[in-house]
Amino acid sequence: MRHVIATIGRSLLATAAISLLAGAVGLTWLHLHGEQLLAVQSDSMRPVFASGDAVFVKRTNTFSAGQIMSFHDPAQPSVIVSHRIVGRDHGSFVLAGDAQPEVQQIITPDQAVGRVVAVAPGVGRVLNALHQPLVLAVFIYAPAMALIMSELGRLRKRLAPPGYQLFPGR
Repeated sequence: MRHVIATIGRSLLATAAISLLAGAVGLTWLHLHGEQLLAVQSDSMRPVFASGDAVFVKRTNTFSAGQIMSFHDPAQPSVIVSHRIVGRDHGSFVLAGDAQPEVQQIITPDQAVGRVVAVAPGVGRVLNALHQPLVLAVFIYAPAMALIMSELGRLRKRLAPPGYQLFPGR
């Protein structure tokens, strides 16, 4: 019974490790192809996307009215905001959220990050959760440590010197 539980545990850990690796490879692939996956933090673009969703942002420097641009917020440059382009003003872009079209921002081209090309409903919640220390510890670090310890135990048994018997059969 103990062997069955250990085997199931190793299978679950291996599945979790493969899933994490696949996610890392996917995010790396996006980055190499000029895209980012960003978690949406507000409802300013509702109904197109809302808090808890994620958006795929493609790096570009060509934009047109009606597209959704992601840009560095002038008030907080570390924050990326995604709003619809509603016009141009002397080389700058005029943007507004779909849920608040009366609130407009003027953005210069150097503040642009890229254009929103797709929405992944609900995926932003997962991305946000992965930034929480407790979630990281429970779902990333603990399974990784358990997998490492399990494999070290298997290696120790495999590499241990054979036991000798002086008088076999006694």
